[in-house]
Amino acid sequence: MITPTVLLLVTACSPSAADAPPGLVGRQDCAALLESLRTATLARTGPLGVEGSLDPSGGGPAAVAPVPADDPSAAADLPDTVELLPGGAPRALAAAGRRLFVLDGRDGSVQRRIRLPRGYETARVLSDGSRALLLTGHDPDGTGPGAPVARLLLVDLATGGTLGELRMPGVLVDARRSGPLVRVSVRALPRLDFAAPPSKDDSAWNDYAPRAVERNKDVVRDAPAEAFHPAYDVTVSGETVRHRVPCNRINRPRDDVAESVLTVFTFDLSKPLGDGAPLAVAGGHAAVHGTATSLYVAETPPGTATTRVHRIDLTPDRPLYVGSGSVVGEVLGPGGLSEHKGHLRVAVGDPGRTVGDLYVLETSGPRLDTIGRLIDVSGDSGIRAVRFLGDRAYVTTDRAKGPLPALDLSDPAHPRRLGELPFPAASTSLLPSAEGRVVAVGQPRTGRGRPQGLRVSLFGPSADGPLADLRGPGLPGARVEHDPRAYLHDPATGLTVLPTVPHAAAVLSVTPQGVTRLGTLRHRSAPITRALLVGDTLLTFSSAGVMVSDAARLKRRAWTAF
Repeated sequence: MITPTVLLLVTACSPSAADAPPGLVGRQDCAALLESLRTATLARTGPLGVEGSLDPSGGGPAAVAPVPADDPSAAADLPDTVELLPGGAPRALAAAGRRLFVLDGRDGSVQRRIRLPRGYETARVLSDGSRALLLTGHDPDGTGPGAPVARLLLVDLATGGTLGELRMPGVLVDARRSGPLVRVSVRALPRLDFAAPPSKDDSAWNDYAPRAVERNKDVVRDAPAEAFHPAYDVTVSGETVRHRVPCNRINRPRDDVAESVLTVFTFDLSKPLGDGAPLAVAGGHAAVHGTATSLYVAETPPGTATTRVHRIDLTPDRPLYVGSGSVVGEVLGPGGLSEHKGHLRVAVGDPGRTVGDLYVLETSGPRLDTIGRLIDVSGDSGIRAVRFLGDRAYVTTDRAKGPLPALDLSDPAHPRRLGELPFPAASTSLLPSAEGRVVAVGQPRTGRGRPQGLRVSLFGPSADGPLADLRGPGLPGARVEHDPRAYLHDPATGLTVLPTVPHAAAVLSVTPQGVTRLGTLRHRSAPITRALLVGDTLLTFSSAGVMVSDAARLKRRAWTAF
């Protein structure tokens, strides 16, 4: 635990303790914004265009909101391929291929089959029960990895009709639903017409590259202002309208320039699609974290060791920028940010060291102030990721073997090390259970790195040791190790479903009294990816269809092919 004296000494020596942390400038004129974006773009222009351009593989549909919400009070739903609809008779939604299925939650029968346009083969869905918003980062025009396109499609579940579509060049970063309101974040670079480089051998390339840099910089200098402002098309009833984010809705760093822009849209699923009431933030965005009420944008300026964190309040009408703070280090991806009980926890790694730190920030007027910090949370090992679960956090390290550090964050001003989970660090997924307990899923490995089969353990809040443990070579690797949403756990009964490879799902009972294997469910032709529990009915999903089983006896009741 850090004493107040040490904390003051640390923050006084760190950029995060500046008296006036870098904030954002809003309501600026278009000329100032254009100069900032153009200057930043020129600094990163190379022979192939803008260096570090958007990569769909890092922000495509599979990367939308990859970490489950760790705070139930956030009340924000995340997009997924299946969803249990609220209210009335149990119904489920499943997106598979270019179709959206409305299913009876009791027998899996299809109530409505909705055909989706080309480009929505890997879509995820958010719904309020009457309408659904399909989200994808697919590039439908085949223009290559340099031109990702974020697409949103609003569908009426009662009629199957399309109510509108939004298309925006950029990468889909985050999406959250709270009631009828959906917030969607899209990151975009300037739209510049760089010439495609010729396919030549190395010697020709060495001659071509220097000239290409100058030509590309001329393209940036001559590009109109519209090329730097986020633009998107909204199509309703066959009519397409081009929208641009107004200059006074784009916030940029006060003392820096940035070439990419993160646009936050707000949609009310009960209303027409509209323009999304956009609010944008310019910066080198490292991670985004959203709750039902707030959105946090972390951005790390190139060549610095400081990450700036900006808070946006998600008001019902239009998002509003609140304030900013900063921490030292780079945020560990989307999972490195977590808001809990009004405090933002930020896990960072330092590229120049083998350790990581954890900050706790609190909003104070226009600032996000550091009120607590824990140094070197992973000890002498590199920090790979942090999993926040309420008042606890668990650290995945670079150690192939060895325990997982556990942190106590119940006192935001004094985060402390709680102990270590005696569980192998490699290939580990940590998942929420009831009453502060955590389920750990992973594969212990031999000294030569060979997997020894799946291990499932239940740990209590004290992290003293497993309350229950199941291990054995009979359980293969679980999908949840790389896809946290592939996890069903019912705290009331302990029923747990872990989709495994290749086409099965292990059904377990996970309670404080023990972890036992109840059986295995299989789909013949495709991997099981998701499961839903509806009363005493268990639904398991794959791209081939949905299987309905008795949750107690695991006896198959029905099969519906997609």
